[in-house]
Amino acid sequence: MERDAVEKDEHSILRSDDLASVRHGYLYRNGVFTSVDYPGSVETSRVDINNSGSVAGNYVDVNSHTHGFVLERGRFSTFDVPFPNVIFTDISGIDDLGQIVGRYAEVAPSLPPGQGIFDHGFIASPIKQKSGDRQSPFDTLGDDMP
Repeated sequence: MERDAVEKDEHSILRSDDLASVRHGYLYRNGVFTSVDYPGSVETSRVDINNSGSVAGNYVDVNSHTHGFVLERGRFSTFDVPFPNVIFTDISGIDDLGQIVGRYAEVAPSLPPGQGIFDHGFIASPIKQKSGDRQSPFDTLGDDMP
């Protein structure tokens, strides 16, 4: 089991590959390991935890697409940057306000395959949702961070 680069107080974010080389994530808190796998994913990795215990990370779906997620109070929320032509979202951190930071890639459909992939950074803030709202619980604040 490997420790991701996060350790805060008594919390550690860990990952382990199983016998089929599938990556799983774990939260170590107060002497207890808890599995943190995004439901239906083929791979999960957490990258950060804030002081409230919210975990941010990434998962790969059955179509090999990478998405970001936040696990807060036992509920998973997916975060995909909501711009056209985005091919993956990668969360790298969460702060104590619940803001997430990371990067995403988009393709330029006018260029030949493999020649038009561009990385960008983002910051997103949590937003309040109405009951039953299926949209992302985050609002994208900006991109192309230095």
